[in-house]
Amino acid sequence: MASEFKTRTNKKLEFARISLNEIKSRPELGSADNFERSHEENFLFHLIGAKDSFLQEINIAYGSNLPIHKVKERSLVGKLIEMGIQSPELCEIMDLEDRQKAGWLAFAIELRDQGTHRRDIGRTLEIGGELNGEVSFHNPISGQCMDIDSIQFFKLCLENMTGLLERLRSTLP
Repeated sequence: MASEFKTRTNKKLEFARISLNEIKSRPELGSADNFERSHEENFLFHLIGAKDSFLQEINIAYGSNLPIHKVKERSLVGKLIEMGIQSPELCEIMDLEDRQKAGWLAFAIELRDQGTHRRDIGRTLEIGGELNGEVSFHNPISGQCMDIDSIQFFKLCLENMTGLLERLRSTLP
């Protein structure tokens, strides 16, 4: 069963990669049309989904035996505490999700939540000059424009998530 969840985690990363490639392939990049926005939301959904799928791998590796529909960060922590076990892998993920630290994963989750549950993700399209055509997202909490364009941010998130999950997977018991 562990391989089933590993396969699912990898599929989620591949789906995110496909969405990113489709966004990058558009000559209308920055139009914020329905195609672009739907692919951005799809990218974030699958990127965060890869992390969520990896929680299933942690559940199996540590023998927590939580039902598949109950595996979330808090329930997994609670079960592991009950078992007298700490998962460094889960601790690292939760640290990266901490909004107070404003890291890449926390920001990606906030963008996913904004686009999925609240309203469109705010953005700035640069017109003219050195940054012509670049699109930067706004932080949904502060409203501030990111220092990196949206495509570079997505690439960074995908690289970080892929590397993170490969590294954490190698440390599972």
